[in-house]
Amino acid sequence: MSNPIEYNPFTIPIISELGQRTEKKIIKVVCCTMVNPVYLRFRNSLGGIDYVMFDRKNSETLEVQTESKFEKPLSTLENGDKLQVQSKNSFKVYYCQRNFKLINYNGYVDFLKSEHVQIYENETWQNVDVEKQELLKSNTEPYGKISIKVIFATNER
Repeated sequence: MSNPIEYNPFTIPIISELGQRTEKKIIKVVCCTMVNPVYLRFRNSLGGIDYVMFDRKNSETLEVQTESKFEKPLSTLENGDKLQVQSKNSFKVYYCQRNFKLINYNGYVDFLKSEHVQIYENETWQNVDVEKQELLKSNTEPYGKISIKVIFATNER
């Protein structure tokens, strides 16, 4: 498995009290700059509220149109009348991800199990559904990566 974690390595010199370079350290900083932040809150398994921020990588609107036909009861049918109902639903979907320290892995598992997730958008909290796309642990680094799909529906009839 390739390393799924994105990080920025940089090198710093360690200087002794005498001003001599004694060693060189490479520090790996997990990229945490979020271009399109998505702020979510969820009810955790202990009943409390936790917050998490993701980076939105992509978004789309899916439209689903359904049509249902119901026959009236036989006693009220006139000339083969049928009741027809049409509805149109559009679903806004965000594809999000973030890197995290492995010490927080169980918190993200708890997040994915939560049935009560909300997104902060347009200065208000809105209920959403969250689907896991991937949850990865690095074998070589103390970091993981989570990718999710955030779905919220608006209905039109």
